[in-house]
Amino acid sequence: HNSLIMIKDGVIGYAEKMLTHQINFQLFGQGRLAITGTNGSGKSTLIKAIMNHKEVVREGDWLVPAPQDIGYLDQHYNQLVDNETV
Repeated sequence: HNSLIMIKDGVIGYAEKMLTHQINFQLFGQGRLAITGTNGSGKSTLIKAIMNHKEVVREGDWLVPAPQDIGYLDQHYNQLVDNETV
């Protein structure tokens, strides 16, 4: 199987505060990943980093799909486009 996501020595956060250090994992096709943690621990920031959001600071080696190849529904439904339907 090919890697869908590979992060080595990853660090994520924002300009004013880095949240998580030493992210190391690889996700293969058909693999599944659960992201758990306390509020403010960086779960949503990790997803934003994978999707290459410009407000997230991302360091380390990242191999991730192009954002348009990722299906993602955030916790506030901000990704929904009002004029598009299923």
